[in-house]
Amino acid sequence: MQGVRRLALVVCGLAGTLAAAAQDPQKPPQVPVPDSQRPVFRAGVDVVRVDVYPRRRDRIVEGLKASDFQLTEDGVRQKIETFEYIEIDMDPGVEPLDPRNASEAQRMAADPRNRVFVFYLDTYAITMAGSGRAREPLLHFLRNNMGPRDLFAWMTPKQSAEFLEFTRATQDLATLMTVAKPWGQKDVPTEDPFEMRLETCSPPALNPKAPRAPSGLVSAWRSHKVMHDLKELIIRLGALRQERKSLVILGERWQNNTSPFKRMLEPPPADEPASTRSIPAFAQVSSPITQRGPGSFVLPTTPASEHAAFCNAVRRYLSSDIIFDEQNTLTDVARRNNVALYFVSLAPVNLFNSSAARFFAEETDGRNMVSNDIAAGLQRVLDHQTGFYMLGYRSTAGESGRKPRTVRVKTTKSGVDLNVRRVYDPPPPEFVAARNSPPPPIARTDVEKAIDRLPPLREDAALAVTAVRRTGTVEVSVEIVPRLAAVEPWSTGGQVNITLRDGSDAIVARDAGAFRAGERSVRVNVPVAFTEISKVVRASAQIVHASGATLGDSVVVSAADPNVIGMPIFYRAGPLPRHPYLPAAFLSFARDERIRVEWPIANAIGAPAVRLLNGAGRALPSDITVTLHDGTPAILRADIRVLSLAPGEYVLEAAGWIGGTPARHLTAIRVTR
Repeated sequence: MQGVRRLALVVCGLAGTLAAAAQDPQKPPQVPVPDSQRPVFRAGVDVVRVDVYPRRRDRIVEGLKASDFQLTEDGVRQKIETFEYIEIDMDPGVEPLDPRNASEAQRMAADPRNRVFVFYLDTYAITMAGSGRAREPLLHFLRNNMGPRDLFAWMTPKQSAEFLEFTRATQDLATLMTVAKPWGQKDVPTEDPFEMRLETCSPPALNPKAPRAPSGLVSAWRSHKVMHDLKELIIRLGALRQERKSLVILGERWQNNTSPFKRMLEPPPADEPASTRSIPAFAQVSSPITQRGPGSFVLPTTPASEHAAFCNAVRRYLSSDIIFDEQNTLTDVARRNNVALYFVSLAPVNLFNSSAARFFAEETDGRNMVSNDIAAGLQRVLDHQTGFYMLGYRSTAGESGRKPRTVRVKTTKSGVDLNVRRVYDPPPPEFVAARNSPPPPIARTDVEKAIDRLPPLREDAALAVTAVRRTGTVEVSVEIVPRLAAVEPWSTGGQVNITLRDGSDAIVARDAGAFRAGERSVRVNVPVAFTEISKVVRASAQIVHASGATLGDSVVVSAADPNVIGMPIFYRAGPLPRHPYLPAAFLSFARDERIRVEWPIANAIGAPAVRLLNGAGRALPSDITVTLHDGTPAILRADIRVLSLAPGEYVLEAAGWIGGTPARHLTAIRVTR
């Protein structure tokens, strides 16, 4: 509340000072509020999870047991009740699964088996040349070096940690990150209107026509902003989950968290007169002369006096807003929220190799990368976390007391160094009550529901099966995952056996098909008697090879409504016209593929159309050819080229008028790299 009141006084003072200045339309600065809240601990009151990284010669030691560890809380021995070794999966053959929305991204980031990285691009401490030099190593690292279960987010001083979004490396990174062009601002004149006004608070340059890098009050404001961002970001990550999070700071120097204004507030030592204190020129406060006493008067305001008041208000805010005090340092906040700090230099000479950066990294179990090779520094961040042990215990202290508790872990193995979470905060009672109460229902749009029905990409999937009920038949599509279809024995073809079952698991019908060498999919139309078709609820597919190898899976059969647009079937083809369309059961398509979708139409349809929608339901410009083919039933066909689409999830909307009533069908697809 003190921070809020201080912010209100600053804003009100600036607003009152600038209200009469019609010649100056600039708005008062949006001064950030220091976040003094305690970090939220995402844990149950029963079990506390502690992630431990035992290393020997900087490599994770595997094969340890629970008996190899001793755990204490505030010096009291605790019984280890849960124990698990979590190995980070770096298999390049595993297809990553991107979160479909912010809520799903939060759930994936809360899973300790997914490593979480946040890249903070300190644009204020990066030159234009440095950011250009770092662009390709950053993109290459994110595209090719991160594991399929790794989640990352990026942030700059122009963003807020409140809107941090996590994703995996299957997205179009050139649009996700500000790396399409150099982003360094250290050596270029500022273009921000507020900073341009702050720049006028500093002494003028010797050569007004020569461009200069931001300095004076702008530099102090930026340093304050970066440190405020880091504290807010660390607390935000602490609320995400108990297990470790990695904060990778990329810049050309470490922004020290000591403010040049802090000394102005401290009383001078007894042996140092106040008049001898050294105060930077840009921090000095100037005020207009005002006569006081009987018969006094107030000088009329002028643009110059209002500008001086604006500069002084910003100086007073910076001098009074202490982000990290002696009891709440950067390392303390990072430890309590289990965030490891990594510093990667983007400069030819590693200016991060300072005692401050090294201290912050080591005290939070991170690393200060002493290397001019940006790619190598980023790779070391990954190599530092190839696996860890998850220890769980029930605190003997219970919920008594809210003070942070110190956690210590020792090992009986010699020559092993432990990196371990050291501090945690017990959850507040209001958080426990909110966690135990049922969440409120969330209304979802039809587009979101269509995306929810999209089958997830299972890492262990061998084949996909789809089955749609038609008149007198069930169309079953079977497709082998690409990584298996490209190797023997499945690269030589195989036979597919289809079995349809009813609700009691009794067999209703059977049929078979085959796919040829070089193909990986087949569609089998299984005839079913009219009286039996409604009983079919599940279709099972078994692929058999002559060598004896088999693959199998089953799926619930989708029913088609004859009065509206029916369930579609999918085909995929290569990018060239000579490439044939083959049945598709996986609804994930590469950008170099073409898609064909066919919806059955039982009745006459007017004004047929097919649109491509994003997750928000907005229509996207796309290359779609729509045709209507007569038959029983009629077929509404859409041919789509995927090349223009960025990786992500989309919804196809087939719409038209049937019997004077609008009808539409939504089905989701996924576009990969």
